[in-house]
Amino acid sequence: MSNLPALAVKLPHPTPCATLSMSQDECADHRAKIAFEVEVILQGYWQTELAPQMKAAVLADWADELEDWHLEQVRWALREWRRENPRRKPNAGDVLAILKAERGKAEAARMAAQKQPEAPRETISADRAAELCAAFGFAPKRVEPPKERATEAEIQAATEGLNIEAAE
Repeated sequence: MSNLPALAVKLPHPTPCATLSMSQDECADHRAKIAFEVEVILQGYWQTELAPQMKAAVLADWADELEDWHLEQVRWALREWRRENPRRKPNAGDVLAILKAERGKAEAARMAAQKQPEAPRETISADRAAELCAAFGFAPKRVEPPKERATEAEIQAATEGLNIEAAE
């Protein structure tokens, strides 16, 4: 992997990491709010009655997947799923995919806005370019001109000895 180019830009974390700065109580409250939002959206879909332990486990699974996101983002993604897929019940991965796609778009736009325009480059004359090439030991090679622009004498010189007749 040492042959891969180094990234010039530090890539952002894939999630906002909302719970990193929260206390345990704040994190538990955040997870409960996410579970509530999930339950609200899922009520619009046909469901079987789950036992209380199973329902708690399902909501805990959703909270595990979505806890790194801010509540407003989770709510938006749940509603976005419902708008785009009104007859298909989401799973946590569906909502997570929406969140990550939107974060990627926002980060790409932010990085594009921060990108500094490239400074205009100074052009140099052909003589200066030849001096620089000579200074660094580069010898220019003669390149045959294309046949459309070549003179008859140049074509003759290039094809001499090849036993090729010039096209008329």
